[in-house]
Amino acid sequence: DYFHQKRIDVSFQMYFRERFVPIHSFEKFKKAKTLLEYCELIVSCKEFYCLSSGGATLAIALGVKPNVFWGDGQKNMFRHSKLANYIQA
Repeated sequence: DYFHQKRIDVSFQMYFRERFVPIHSFEKFKKAKTLLEYCELIVSCKEFYCLSSGGATLAIALGVKPNVFWGDGQKNMFRHSKLANYIQA
């Protein structure tokens, strides 16, 4: 709903892993086979949206400002960077 409400055009989402929150009714996926490929995908994004995870920290290290979704009950320590845009979901 967030992407629809904000009129954000999603180009792709990462292929599912063990834990994920899919964008419903969206079926264009990318799969990074290596860490380097994952880094290249992050850097290629006009806007990078993710959960509060290692991807958010990696994006910052690569010079990309991530938009990070977080939820109730999540500890503040996981929202540690002033370089990220945190969005309460």
